[in-house]
Amino acid sequence: ADVYNFRSLYAAGYHGERIRVALLELSPYDPADIAAYAAWAGVTPHPHDLAVDGGNDGQRADVEATMDIELLSALAPRAQLDVYDAPNDSTGVSLVDAYSDIYSAGTAQVVSLTWTTCEARARQIPGLAAAEHAIFAGLSLEGTTVVSAVGDTGAYACATPASAGSPAVNLPASDPYALAVGATDLTIKTTIVKGQLRSRLGTERAWSCDARLSPGCAALSPRGVGTGGGASSLFFTGDSYGDNLGWQAIVPAPNIQAGRARRLPDVAFSGSSSTPQREFAIYWQGQWTFGGGTSASAPGWAALLALVDEYLEGHNRPVAGWINPLVYRIGGTPQ
Repeated sequence: ADVYNFRSLYAAGYHGERIRVALLELSPYDPADIAAYAAWAGVTPHPHDLAVDGGNDGQRADVEATMDIELLSALAPRAQLDVYDAPNDSTGVSLVDAYSDIYSAGTAQVVSLTWTTCEARARQIPGLAAAEHAIFAGLSLEGTTVVSAVGDTGAYACATPASAGSPAVNLPASDPYALAVGATDLTIKTTIVKGQLRSRLGTERAWSCDARLSPGCAALSPRGVGTGGGASSLFFTGDSYGDNLGWQAIVPAPNIQAGRARRLPDVAFSGSSSTPQREFAIYWQGQWTFGGGTSASAPGWAALLALVDEYLEGHNRPVAGWINPLVYRIGGTPQ
């Protein structure tokens, strides 16, 4: 909150009040974990569960949902969180049903997504990419910002512990109507000011951990882990969906035809590191642990946009909505 200057918004009275953030979760979470984290962080979270296709009770335990809710609650402490609980199936049906439910509800100003599917695998699920694209386009027309993690296997989104494969990126981040969020490796310098702990930026760089240098980073891929990125094979200017990605041409990209292929990530946020001391503290399964990756970065941007939307509404302005072209215009300025 200090390093990214959230506190200036808090000081002006913006904490996410009146803003709804929708989260899609494919694993369950324990409300007792959320309550313990909230008590430590001094916040009062407002998660509201909505079951999709029967919900995800009984699914394999995963820290993902817990981390999403805790980090969003910490950074946008008064936002309403609508948690869409869906089963983690291989058909893609529950994913599309969850996106459809979020769209049909029409209540979320921000959608935070941290579950990913690499594009090559998505191609094997008939209609998945097209359905997501249509729903995200509809959400953009409603003024909703879709925020998505890019994934944690660098340029090799389809990587497995045994094989990295060819360069690839992940859905839903590669969809042009999603704001694709990468992870940085952030160090923080702390000081005491009038008895209050204050933090400022030390260093920040793209998160990457080479398996050749740190064997512990080979758990997901033989090439190691790191913030996802690259060029989409599904979305490009002139694709079958009629997309025009000229707004990305403002930022040059080596080896990629400017403005043609969908490139990601769009933005980044503190996410992970090769050392646990620079990851986020998460309360999960009744104890403290560390968590990170781009799945921690996406809730950070979702929280920021919730505060921005509240500011805009308070000044009788439209909410941020589909922010991608604006992000690139800002990124292309001398400031």
